[in-house]
Amino acid sequence: MSTVSKVIITTIIVVIVIAGGWWLIASMSANNSNDSGQTNGQNDTNEPASEGEVTATITYNGTEFTPTTTTVQTGDVIKVVNNSENTLFFASDEHPTHLDNSELNVGDIEPGASATFSITSSGTWGFHDHYNAGAGGEIIVE
Repeated sequence: MSTVSKVIITTIIVVIVIAGGWWLIASMSANNSNDSGQTNGQNDTNEPASEGEVTATITYNGTEFTPTTTTVQTGDVIKVVNNSENTLFFASDEHPTHLDNSELNVGDIEPGASATFSITSSGTWGFHDHYNAGAGGEIIVE
């Protein structure tokens, strides 16, 4: 292999590594800003997202949510409790885009932790664990 070919191959590899590193840093930064809980009235503490009391609680055990269907009023505070041994990524349907209702996109909830949020749009909204998309349910907002 000629020296010119080695330089070209080395340059291509360096560009790929730099691009991959940039993508990784950008995606981590985006996840951190989404997980900060400062958007859509969400937070990663046990405190309600608004002045109201928690009106519904959804619990996750690692394989399923309980209850699978929850009915609330517009603006009610919903609490999600992660009783599993893994991080739960609570998100709106449809997987993997989570575009049905961004108010449900709570993000990561660590094992043993909880998060609260409110939904201001009436309708029926599906949710799931992004890391286990087969586990999900729906929230009916009246």
